[in-house]
Amino acid sequence: MDFLSQIPKEQLLKGIFDTLYMMVVSGIFVFVIGLSLGVVLYLTEEGGLKENKSLNRAISGTINVLRSIPYVILIVIMVPLTKLITGKILGANAAIPTLVFAMSPFFARVIHMALREVSSGVIEAARSMGASTWQIITKFLFPEAKPAIISGITITSVTLLANTAVAGIAIAAGGLGGIAQQAYESFDSVTMWSATILLTLIVFAIQIPGDYISRKIDKR
Repeated sequence: MDFLSQIPKEQLLKGIFDTLYMMVVSGIFVFVIGLSLGVVLYLTEEGGLKENKSLNRAISGTINVLRSIPYVILIVIMVPLTKLITGKILGANAAIPTLVFAMSPFFARVIHMALREVSSGVIEAARSMGASTWQIITKFLFPEAKPAIISGITITSVTLLANTAVAGIAIAAGGLGGIAQQAYESFDSVTMWSATILLTLIVFAIQIPGDYISRKIDKR
């Protein structure tokens, strides 16, 4: 009971809100941008429905470069752009552009690999029925790749959560990661462990349903 009475409930609730705020807002951009880039990569690769080697190399190269930059370094590099977009270099809003730039390439590659798992026979069958490119994507590719896409969304969401913790420490973005860091520096073990446990619970809340849904819809 003494332990529970020491937990700063209001501070942790604010931390949960900030963490989820960063995740949801940046996640919307990440999933839209990443999905679009992943589909374009698939369509324009060699032998793809809309083969375009130059465009494919340009997008793939950009994705590889962005993915190779550690998130903390990306935060520093993006300070001028972050200030231009948000008017700030610190706080939760300042973290959102960096999260989008860090995670969109990751999710794009996840989508690309998920689509490549679809059997070429499915594509040929769709073509033989006279399906348009849009119909092939929406009615054949996405349904067939759904388990891998759901799994990719789960992995991306967990990684996004981890990066919000880094942002909380690096640019005072708040959230549970920032609270844990501040508590560590002030030797407040109760708050530090409370924030860490909450982060772990959020991971479980994402991972367990995501894995279950992916297995449930997997026809293989």
